[in-house]
Amino acid sequence: MRDDGEVSDRDPVRLFLALWPGERVRVRLAACRDAWRWPRGAKPVADETLHLTLHFIGAFARARVAELATALADVPVAPMSLRPGRAEVWRGGVAVLKIDGDPALAELHARLGDVVTSAGVALDARPFAPHVTLARRAARADPPPRSPAFRWRASGFVLVESIPGGAARYEVLDRFGAAPPARSDSDSG
Repeated sequence: MRDDGEVSDRDPVRLFLALWPGERVRVRLAACRDAWRWPRGAKPVADETLHLTLHFIGAFARARVAELATALADVPVAPMSLRPGRAEVWRGGVAVLKIDGDPALAELHARLGDVVTSAGVALDARPFAPHVTLARRAARADPPPRSPAFRWRASGFVLVESIPGGAARYEVLDRFGAAPPARSDSDSG
C-alpha cells in the first residue's frame, strides 16, 4: 500500500479458492453453528463468511490476479452433491462441520491444485479434508449430538480475497462454473 493509502498493482493480495454456498445452504450451515454450545471467548464465523476452502493461495501479486482468473476459468466443474458429516473440534480450537463429498469434489480440488501450482504457489502438504469452519478459539466447544441433514448441490467455485483487518472480511473476486451470486437463493456454489 502506498503512503497515501491507495493500493498499487505491486501490492500482494491474500487469496483462496472456495465453494461459496447459496442462501439456503448458508442458512443451514448457520443453524448448525448455532446448535453448538460455545465456551466463553469462542469466535463463531459470521453467516456471510461461511464457506468450504478448496485451496489457500495466500499472498499473491495483485498484478497477476487476472492471469490466475483466466487459468481458473478453464477448469471444468462437474456438479457435486455434498452432505454434512461430523461436527468436531480440531487441534487449535477450530470447530468444523466436516463435509462428505462425492468424487467430483476431490477431482475439482486436484484440478485447481494443478492451476495453483502452475501459478507458482506451493500447495498445503496436508491431505484435503473438506469442511466448513464454524468457529475459532473453541477448544472446549460442545457440538450438537446429530449432524444436520441437507444436501449442498455445488457446481461452481469462487476466487476470494481476504481483506486485512480485525474481523474476517472477504471479497469474492470472480466466480467459475455455476457459482451463485453472494445473495442467491440457490443452494449451489
